[in-house]
Amino acid sequence: MAHYYYVWKDPTCGGINPQWKQMSGRKFYDFLQNEGKDRYFITIDDGADQGMDVITMEATYEKYVEWHKEHQAAYRFRKQQEKYKPVFVSIDTVVDEQEDMTFHEILADESVDIEAAVFDSILKERLYEALGKLSPEEARLITAVYFPGPKKKNERQLAEDFKMSKSSFNREKQRILKKLKKILGQK
Repeated sequence: MAHYYYVWKDPTCGGINPQWKQMSGRKFYDFLQNEGKDRYFITIDDGADQGMDVITMEATYEKYVEWHKEHQAAYRFRKQQEKYKPVFVSIDTVVDEQEDMTFHEILADESVDIEAAVFDSILKERLYEALGKLSPEEARLITAVYFPGPKKKNERQLAEDFKMSKSSFNREKQRILKKLKKILGQK
């Protein structure tokens, strides 16, 4: 990363079509001490943290004020961010050396079986897709048997609702279940 310094050859140009004079760091420091007291400079250091060059160049007072506000706001933001840097801690960090206890043991919720919940969710999704491939009457029958509403009915009551005998209802249910198994890819 290099640092470049540029000043106007004609200090009275007011930033309009300036001719530039490049200086070394030492010469720029001497220039500021002697001639540069009433002149304004901005520093362009975007990406300096990534190894890019830094440029300090002369500017008008208005440009300097604008740059200074942005520069100070960015500085305050960086300082604020430093206060709240995230701290990463492994779940296997030992918390209590006497008990040899880790965060994993403290935070683990063994009452929830994640694998079973995911498996159930996948099965339900596949089942709803399969139900969508049945005729509306077939889907209504299976839904009535396996997903009853608040008033659960036995098969005799359901057969009456579908205007079938209990044995016809049972055969129809078995036929639809076989169809669902085929749709779901089971034998």
